[in-house]
Amino acid sequence: MKKDQNEKIDSASKKMFKETGLQLPDSNFEFKVMQQIQKLPIPGTISYKAPFSKWVIPIAVIFILGTILSVIALGTDGSSSLIDKIPKVSFDNLTLPSIQVPKSVIFGLLAFIALVFAQVPLLKNSFKQQ
Repeated sequence: MKKDQNEKIDSASKKMFKETGLQLPDSNFEFKVMQQIQKLPIPGTISYKAPFSKWVIPIAVIFILGTILSVIALGTDGSSSLIDKIPKVSFDNLTLPSIQVPKSVIFGLLAFIALVFAQVPLLKNSFKQQ
């Protein structure tokens, strides 16, 4: 039953589209729409509001300076310093493996990078033309 009803609706809509045909907007359609959009009232101006109050930055600076000064002041008696309690790490014995990259790989990467940079303006122009 639904299939028969759908076929009737489909045939009726096809017949209606054939009778009326497609209507094209006039040449100034976009211009008229843009004029109507520009005439609409703007709901209100958007003003920037800082995510924090104006006192946050000075308080943070004072806190950081106070922390640095207290570490320096408390760290002058040798072993009671906070800096002396931090374990020292030596990187003298650390050796990095030497990596040898063939010249053909380097040339290939350079060519790839050059082609990528050449492709960006070409794609930008093609998107502007569409």
